[in-house]
Amino acid sequence: EDTYHLRAVHPGTLEVVELPDVDAGARDVRVTFGARAGTRVAGRVLYRDGAPARGVRVYPLLSRRGRDSRGRPPFLVESGRSTDDGGRFEFEELHFDGIRLWITGDQIGEPAKRLEVDLAASADLEDIEVRVAHVVQFEVALVDPTEADAFSAADAEGQLLSLLFTLLGSGRSTSTVGARMKLTGGRSEVVHCSEDVRTLILLRDGQEVRRVPVRVEPGDVRVLEF
Repeated sequence: EDTYHLRAVHPGTLEVVELPDVDAGARDVRVTFGARAGTRVAGRVLYRDGAPARGVRVYPLLSRRGRDSRGRPPFLVESGRSTDDGGRFEFEELHFDGIRLWITGDQIGEPAKRLEVDLAASADLEDIEVRVAHVVQFEVALVDPTEADAFSAADAEGQLLSLLFTLLGSGRSTSTVGARMKLTGGRSEVVHCSEDVRTLILLRDGQEVRRVPVRVEPGDVRVLEF
């Protein structure tokens, strides 16, 4: 008779319980959590300049690669935590073996606005410190509106950065690594990007036409005209 190997995950602590020999057709499979104590996990999310990152969401994430071998989404705790005014967060009990922290929010300038931190690399799980980049905001305005119809953004090493913008009429935001942001009449929408941006790559019909060095500081929306 066939048997199955079941794996159960607690939605609040991410404790994993393995049931190796479950009979096919079984109707009364019991899973018991709490056989071993979890661990308190706490820390702070700070910007690189030391300022606290307020209101960032922190989620424990079971899968290391974002999706498991069968392509299913990762297991997250049923609710994350928002950092307080000091950038602090706390989970009272986690079973952290193989877990990473998933840190996300429009106010951090990481690829796709999320960052994974491997808990196994943390020496003190009650005093984790995560450093993130600020977000900068800008519009592009070309002196010659026919020069380019799109642009990308890159850091000092030439790596393409994610760009966040609001979908017109929807109120929703989207983010794409290496996005080609459209220029209409030589102007862009307001773009949110990592403070690491150092170059804008102007494109026309998909071909690069010019690279423009830039440095944008966090704060109000800046118009980049060139």
